[in-house]
Amino acid sequence: MHEEPEESVGDLIAELSAKHTPIIVDTAGFRNRTAVAALVATDLALIPLKPSAEDVEGAMATYQLLQELNSTPERSGKPIPVAMVLTMTLRSTLIARHVRRQLEEVGLPLLAAEMAHRVSYPEAGIDGLAPSVVEPDGAAARDIAAIVREINGHASTHIIKSSSAKVRA
Repeated sequence: MHEEPEESVGDLIAELSAKHTPIIVDTAGFRNRTAVAALVATDLALIPLKPSAEDVEGAMATYQLLQELNSTPERSGKPIPVAMVLTMTLRSTLIARHVRRQLEEVGLPLLAAEMAHRVSYPEAGIDGLAPSVVEPDGAAARDIAAIVREINGHASTHIIKSSSAKVRA
């Protein structure tokens, strides 16, 4: 885990990529130089969002940022693929179904897999670990595995879009 100033994020990603795969960079959920630097250096942008109006708004802003980045000459022919993933969901709740339906209706790249609201995430985080390390056969580990399987399964398809859906604010 590193905290880096925005000027060195791209260099750090390149350095780590030479030795490790995948490199996961978690940025703030809003537009800033660090987020832009991380997105420019990424092979996949995964946008997490809770089923709430505020999170949908933030996810849409990040998606629009990716559209802007993908329209630059540097990204011509190699757009950043993007997927959204619902987090902290409670199964079969109206709000989660509503948010999912709304995002899918406008053609946004929302994964079918979700990260359900589970206490194991913050508990594992106390020690800086993932639930799949703490409890490899637990429900949270299965959620994460489903997300990874879906991303890997779509890597060569067009289900994870390269920011092609047009979104209006």
